[in-house]
Amino acid sequence: MRREEGKSPVFLAIFLLPFSFLATLVSVYVAIYGFELPFEIHMKTEISQGKTVSFDELTLYRATLLDSIKLLRNQIGTLKVDKDSFAVETGVWQDSLLNLQNDKSLIESEIQQLTNNLNKVKNQFEQEKQNRMNRLTKIFQSIEQEQIDSVYVAQLDDETLMDILALARAQQAAVILQKIEPKRAAKLTSKFINPRLQ
Repeated sequence: MRREEGKSPVFLAIFLLPFSFLATLVSVYVAIYGFELPFEIHMKTEISQGKTVSFDELTLYRATLLDSIKLLRNQIGTLKVDKDSFAVETGVWQDSLLNLQNDKSLIESEIQQLTNNLNKVKNQFEQEKQNRMNRLTKIFQSIEQEQIDSVYVAQLDDETLMDILALARAQQAAVILQKIEPKRAAKLTSKFINPRLQ
């Protein structure tokens, strides 16, 4: 009695398996292509009405169904190939993106290194400029006020004169301003008093 009870679910599963496969296949097709069929399945009216049909008609109907199934299988195979090629392309794009991110990191690192080098060179330049201005100021401080040449002072640019005036003693600054033309002396004095006007 137990054997008979166990056969019933197995028989039911075997009986329902083709229908569940067909339902899955149709669901996949409808999800991909919608309800419009790219091919026609010709149903004979005699078959649908339950009339007696000839063997040739059944063979033709069977052949039509087999062709439809073959077409569906080909389309499923094409979808699998498309899926695989899409996966390969996605992998290639992800690799490219990873390479670009690595390149970006390298470039950012190089930019940071170049910025640091530029700042070092700028600081060295400023230090050298300051050293030279200090030396020039010492030279000016050692020159007697009467020996400051007006031709030499007049040829210096405003920025250099501003630096010298900033580092010179008050008496030497006054002598330097006397040795240049009055308009330029007034302009330098204004800049010296209000450095934001530079």
